[in-house]
Amino acid sequence: MLPSNISRQISKVLRLRSGSEIKVFDNSGWEYSILLSEISDTKVSGHISSKTLGFVETSSKVVLYQALLKTDKFELVLQKCTELGVAEFIPVQCTRTIPRTDNHGLTEHRLSRWKKIVTEAAEQSGRVHVPPIQNVVEFTDACRIVKAPALILSVSTDNNGLRNALLNSKSHSKNQPISILVGPEGGFTEDDINYARRSGLIDISLGHRVLRAETAAITAVSATMYELGELGG
Repeated sequence: MLPSNISRQISKVLRLRSGSEIKVFDNSGWEYSILLSEISDTKVSGHISSKTLGFVETSSKVVLYQALLKTDKFELVLQKCTELGVAEFIPVQCTRTIPRTDNHGLTEHRLSRWKKIVTEAAEQSGRVHVPPIQNVVEFTDACRIVKAPALILSVSTDNNGLRNALLNSKSHSKNQPISILVGPEGGFTEDDINYARRSGLIDISLGHRVLRAETAAITAVSATMYELGELGG
């Protein structure tokens, strides 16, 4: 039997009928084909007709450390980067973060919504894993816990480009995660970048044009996935 919210979606939105087949996943990597037998507004049931191991997840694990943004922009990053294959999200509070918060106020109020957005994006893109969203961390803590190779986006054009940074790291190892730190609307401060460098992060540029924070995150993830061969390259 499926949860009530999914039952309503099947009966009211999708308007499926008995005999229809749907695919579901349990976040363990398996995908199930379900032949529906009973459908109502509050209850949907059926039986498993087949079970297969999903192959849509990326081989490379990309972890996105995203500075908190205004609500709609942050949610856009969650949605699009889930579709692109990000394995984990870690919200970061930086010097220039506009929606200041702590680990209680924001996450308690919005974490369920964030998870819903990520879950729906995973379903829409055919993923079999829903990327977790961790608690908000301070920028200095993010630099401390991040695992190499780790890249931080900078507006300077004197540093590495993304491709060179990836080629010069061991990030092409399929078993080695790569982390990307993206700043808030106002960008990272010079002190932030210097602290990140001292912590072992590699500062990179996405070119001469100044991108909005949400555009920078989606672009960086897309380019990284392409360079790692995860977008059909």
